[in-house]
Amino acid sequence: VAGDLSDSAALHHKNLTTINNNLVIFIFNLSDLWICHLLKPSGSLFPKNESSVSGIAVSVFRCHKIWLRIIGIYIVLQLAIVWTLIRFTDSTVPWSDAFTTALSVIGMWMLARKYIEQWWVWFVVDMVSVALYIYKDLHFTAALYALYAVIAIFGYRKWRELMTRRR
Repeated sequence: VAGDLSDSAALHHKNLTTINNNLVIFIFNLSDLWICHLLKPSGSLFPKNESSVSGIAVSVFRCHKIWLRIIGIYIVLQLAIVWTLIRFTDSTVPWSDAFTTALSVIGMWMLARKYIEQWWVWFVVDMVSVALYIYKDLHFTAALYALYAVIAIFGYRKWRELMTRRR
């Protein structure tokens, strides 16, 4: 009976430790989101003048002519990251981790070029990340990435609105 109690106590302690770790990760990620938001010059989610950010005109583009190049770069990134994860880490899901990392690099590149389709890339990255974090028992972080997915939808709608206004 004593062995059963100590096993149960150890499992309970492990569960509490996992919950605490998840909570700390969630709080750091959420605080990062809010700190970035508060440091923006406009001080709001969207600037008052919706066609400019800090006085700089916003141009939004479509990237339909370069999809083949983007897919090729993604494949190379994916394979390089998978190889690195398999060779140098103990990742239990190297292909999924590499998928989100490679697609995030593509998303950042598209964001820098102001391609509207980057919002859909972020949506896919966020939804796959939600599944990964649930699989890894990081439920608070999964909830945060679900929030990021919602933000991606609103970001796409806002950029689409900006595109139609500028035409």
